[in-house]
Amino acid sequence: IDRGQCCGRVNYCTCRASSAVVTNMAYPHLPREEIIRRVEGYNKYHENKRGQALQLKENEGSLLVEGPLRIFWGLKNPIMLRQNDDIPVNPLPRKRYSVIDNMDQQPATNEIQTSVFTPVLGSCTSVTVSSKMTVLEVISTLLDKFKVENEPNEYNLHIITEREGERTLNVKDIPLLERLSLGPSDSAKIFIRDRKDAPPIFLPSAIPDHTTDETPLPEEVEQLVLLPEPVLRGLLEKFANDEVRDTNKIRKKYERIKNKLKHYMMERKKNQSA
Repeated sequence: IDRGQCCGRVNYCTCRASSAVVTNMAYPHLPREEIIRRVEGYNKYHENKRGQALQLKENEGSLLVEGPLRIFWGLKNPIMLRQNDDIPVNPLPRKRYSVIDNMDQQPATNEIQTSVFTPVLGSCTSVTVSSKMTVLEVISTLLDKFKVENEPNEYNLHIITEREGERTLNVKDIPLLERLSLGPSDSAKIFIRDRKDAPPIFLPSAIPDHTTDETPLPEEVEQLVLLPEPVLRGLLEKFANDEVRDTNKIRKKYERIKNKLKHYMMERKKNQSA
């Protein structure tokens, strides 16, 4: 099949791309020796970081690069975990309004309430990929790692650099080779973002009358209104508990300060009367 087609959500694509040789895929101008040099430079930069090294392999006479690819989260819409699946061993970093960590004591019937959340903006994860895998295949691997129900074609990969800004990768691009061309430093990052034409998980049927153009909702609230009502109820309960906890913490702090001041004033009064 053509290398732009995705063969399914697997860690390694078993289909044969139309251009299996590294130097004929994303960067035809880079000779084999240059790819090897860049991999060696990448590994040297990350030599003190466990599990970051890339590997070079011969695959039927072609040079294959394999290894971890760091991807940063840049999603605005919530994502959904697959129903009846356990949360991954290394769960996604979540925004503080996520109820996954607040529902551990709920009955099993509420399990679906914990399956919608938004990864923390700018947080990083790593997936194992190869130089045969296109953008859609890499996204598919990432979603599979965290058992995400959303489809790969709902997202794009973007390169963000300090000098050149943001650039969207084509579906036929090879993210691992893009990473090699950018260099090993995180001054250039690969982000996963929502596609502009991707449908939201849930559209509210109506917006309250008091919400008008003159009083726009904050960005975090706009994300929250996409969530199902049971999740929103859980959030309200969590916020109420957080408010009580924080209030008690502040009250205790000022009680300690007040007691210290009273003690100081009493000691001062004793010294003056002596």
